[in-house]
Parts: sequence; C-alpha cells; structure tokens
Amino acid sequence: MIKGLHFHDLRHTGNTLAASAGASTRESMARRGHGTARAALIHRPRVPTVTG
Repeated sequence: MIKGLHFHDLRHTGNTLAASAGASTRESMARRGHGTARAALIHRPRVPTVTG
C-alpha cells in the first residue's frame, strides 16, 4: 500500500487517461456510472490539449 494513495486517486487517473485518449462523453458516463451527460461534464477531468 502506498501511503496517502486513495482508491479515488486511481479512479481519477484512469478517467483522465481515458479522456486524454479521446473517450467520448458517453464512454466517460459509463466508466464513472453517471446517469446524465450533465453529471459527466461537471466531473470531467481537465485534459490539456497539445497543439503542434
């Protein structure tokens, strides 16, 4: 066990990685168990965009 690491931290990391890989709002809803798009958008991770 890593001191200071919580299950929610892992959940957040997984959702952030999925979002940065291009997961749709519907896919995010399914991953998080949200019943509405509004809930998914409120809790979506902030993923920086890379422009080249």
